Amino acid sequence: MATSCREHRLSKAVLIVACFAACHNGTPALTPVHMNDGSRWITPDIIARASSTNAWDLLRECNAGYRLVETSSGGAVKLATRRGRSSFLLQDADLILVVLDGTRLTDARYLRDIPTSTVLSIQMLNGIDGTTLYGTNAGAGVILVTTRIPQN
Repeated sequence: MATSCREHRLSKAVLIVACFAACHNGTPALTPVHMNDGSRWITPDIIARASSTNAWDLLRECNAGYRLVETSSGGAVKLATRRGRSSFLLQDADLILVVLDGTRLTDARYLRDIPTSTVLSIQMLNGIDGTTLYGTNAGAGVILVTTRIPQN
């Protein structure tokens, strides 16, 4: 379901208020802000306080609630949901869809190549909202990364 411009502006206003409340109520600064619609945001304020150098490390530092699978040397392998054991699991059914500025990434490893300084915000959608907006390949959830527009 598409949102109107008015709803989009209202959600941004709610996001700003939620970020302000989270930062001034003793909540840890690097905790994603939970929205009323169920999504979670890593806001510009949280990104500014983070010490990570790329988007992959930012997700790890903010404890985004995902399973970041890495090699023993720290190389990115995949980004998956933290699901419990089930009686049937499709291969790669727990992989998160990553969307960078409206473009689907073929591999979550590309998050290592995105400097934190260029990230404006990260929105994390659950599987239900992800499937509604991006189709059945987003059943494990969606991470929407928005970058800053370079100044000329």
